Amino acid sequence: MKRSSDRDTPPRSKRSRSSLGRYDDSSDERITPERIRRRSSRGRSPSPRGRYPSESSHRDDYGRSREVPDRAYPTYKVLCVSALHPKASDDVIKDTLYREYKKFGDLSIRISHDLDERVAYVCFRSSEDARDAKHSKPRVIIYDKVALVEAVYETNRSSSELYRRGPNKFPNYLHHVSPEDDPLATRTLFAGNLEINISEEELRRIFGRYGIVEDIDIKRPPPGTGNAYAFVRFQNLDMAHRSKVELSGQYIGKFQCKIGFGKATPTTRIWIGGLGPWTSISQLEREFDRFGAIKKIDYVKGDTCAYILYDSIDAAQAAVKEMRGFPLGGPEHRLRADFADLARKCVAVWQGALILKNSLFPAKFHLTDGDTEIVESLMKDEEGKHHLRITQRLRLDQPKLEDVSKRISSSSSHAIFLGLSGSSASVSNDDASVQTRPLRNLVSYLKQKEAAGVISLLNKETEGTGVLYAFPPCAFSTELLKRTAPNLSEEGLKEDHLVIVVVRGGSA
Repeated sequence: MKRSSDRDTPPRSKRSRSSLGRYDDSSDERITPERIRRRSSRGRSPSPRGRYPSESSHRDDYGRSREVPDRAYPTYKVLCVSALHPKASDDVIKDTLYREYKKFGDLSIRISHDLDERVAYVCFRSSEDARDAKHSKPRVIIYDKVALVEAVYETNRSSSELYRRGPNKFPNYLHHVSPEDDPLATRTLFAGNLEINISEEELRRIFGRYGIVEDIDIKRPPPGTGNAYAFVRFQNLDMAHRSKVELSGQYIGKFQCKIGFGKATPTTRIWIGGLGPWTSISQLEREFDRFGAIKKIDYVKGDTCAYILYDSIDAAQAAVKEMRGFPLGGPEHRLRADFADLARKCVAVWQGALILKNSLFPAKFHLTDGDTEIVESLMKDEEGKHHLRITQRLRLDQPKLEDVSKRISSSSSHAIFLGLSGSSASVSNDDASVQTRPLRNLVSYLKQKEAAGVISLLNKETEGTGVLYAFPPCAFSTELLKRTAPNLSEEGLKEDHLVIVVVRGGSA
């Protein structure tokens, strides 16, 4: 599939783009001095309905907005969620809102303690996504209490005027330039102003909530010369950007963390995000081979990202620079681009044990595809340990496998892991009746039974549910692995392993 760069079409010229793009340009609407005085004099309000003077006169009309020009009705990219249950933690609120609204588009969620009231802000990348979300989910139930959802309308102030207001006038989390528009965006974050004794484990726990962390490099200056800082490398740009949006300005330990992008490390392999069902390999070939000879494109129809391997670093650098923000498939589908490792790595994100009857099998799961939040929210037992007990079996019949495929595609989120043997030293076993055995014994058992192990998952705090399937090597599991971990060698597939599929929602 090697392509020549000598085509009639010249390299795409650099497109102009605003350096001021962000999730939302209306952040000053929430925090103007006038608003603070108004709220202080009024006291607590159970709803944000009266917070924004433009809202009462510009009630969103989904049908009418199709007929009247956009300039007649202010737009919004942010939803304000108020009347939150007082016993719901910030993490529970974030998880609930993310689960409810993620299907409408890329978003970030921020909890704000505005004067005497706690509210949550759901920030979308586009006003269309925010509008669809508001009309589909005008109310959200958290701990059996209805939370109110209102739009935060944008003002007519220009972006340059917002910047002149100064950095202390509105929250940092609304400053972020979208990855499609930011030439400095990479999958590596710089995290500054950290405690001098902070551990890699602590940083991995904090940053790992937002994606797969491949590497953390902590720098500790000599005593008395400043705070520590770290470089955190994610698997891709989307994960890094989400982490930057969520953690900027947050306290990590006793210091307020400062987060920016680190330097890119050019390679001949690039990552392209912002894809979808509208994308084809022929499209990718046509648009990307203008920068140089392509060795390989890793893309499965319907996936949200692709990997493209070039013959030279110069070609890869040109592609990343020129194709970032390119509307492939229409103006609403703009690309995100960054460099990738020459060989995609599957990082271990879960270590624990699978339990079957009276046997405990230490294991570690390497995420190959899907949502990392499933690990923290569902993959624990009632005591919070990473011990998951297999209670059912699923025959490897074609109808049942097709049902699993349907559950994966229709679920609100899912995750696929490569399960390998773990260390018995990392697993505590207090039950004398349970014997620790190597994972290969479980693999052999499931092969013999021609079945997958099934585990019902439940988070009692959030009432979230899910199902875990542990597949032994078979045609179905091999196909899943080849699709989600295309660089896994044939030798690797011969090793004793399980393919773990976790689907959020429902029951076994």
